[in-house]
Amino acid sequence: MYCIKCGVELSDGQIKCPICDTVVYHPDITFPEAPGAYPAFKKEGEKIKPAGILFIISLVFILVYMLLLFIDIQANHGITWSGYASNAIFLLYIWVVLPFWTKQPNPVIFIPVNLAAAGIYLAYINYMVGGHWFFKFALPITIILTFILTTIAALFRYLRKGYLFIASGIWFSVGGFTMMLEALINYNFSVSKTFIWAPYPFMTCCLIGVALIVIAIYRPLREFLHKRLFI
Repeated sequence: MYCIKCGVELSDGQIKCPICDTVVYHPDITFPEAPGAYPAFKKEGEKIKPAGILFIISLVFILVYMLLLFIDIQANHGITWSGYASNAIFLLYIWVVLPFWTKQPNPVIFIPVNLAAAGIYLAYINYMVGGHWFFKFALPITIILTFILTTIAALFRYLRKGYLFIASGIWFSVGGFTMMLEALINYNFSVSKTFIWAPYPFMTCCLIGVALIVIAIYRPLREFLHKRLFI
C-alpha cells in the first residue's frame, strides 16, 4: 500500500503517512494495529544555553557602561556625571547578573562581594563630592552589615537545627544595629547628643528575641504553637 499524496510505501497498520502526514483511507481495508514502517520522527527544539544569555547580558552592560563614559567625555571633556551612572551600572551587574554565572549561588560568598561593591561605590561618591563621611559613617555600617548578613546566611545554610535560636540572634543583631546606626548619625552629623528613635526598635527586637528563646527552650509551648499556628 502506498500514500496517495507522496507515494511512499506504507505498512499495513499505518494510519497516517510518516512523510506528509496524509491520512490513509481505503474503504475495503481494515487497518490492524501494527508498528509503523518508519521510526517516529521527533523534532528537537534548540536549547538556549544559559552561558550564552549571560554573555549577551554582560556585553550589553559593558556597552552601556562605555557609552555613558564616552558621551560624558565628549560633552564635558572629562568624567563628571557618568562616573555615578556607570558605576551604578557596574554595581547592578554585580548584584543581579554575577550570581547567575554559578549553578548554585552561595550567599555566604555573594553577600560580602555585593556589600564590598556597594562600599566601593560609596567611597567613589565620597571622593567625588569631597565628603568626609565614608570612613566614619558608611564604612563601619558596611562592615557591620557584611558581618551580620554573612553570619546569618552561613548559619541558615550549614546548620540543620536551632533555627529559633538563630532567629533570636537575628533580632538581637537588628536591635543592636539600630542603636549603632543612630550613634554614628549623632557622632558624624551632630543630630542629637542622646538616643531618640533607636531605643524603640531595639527594645522591640530584644523582646522578640527573648520570646523566641523561650519558645525554643520550652518544648510544650513550642508544640502548642506548632499545632495552633503551624510554626
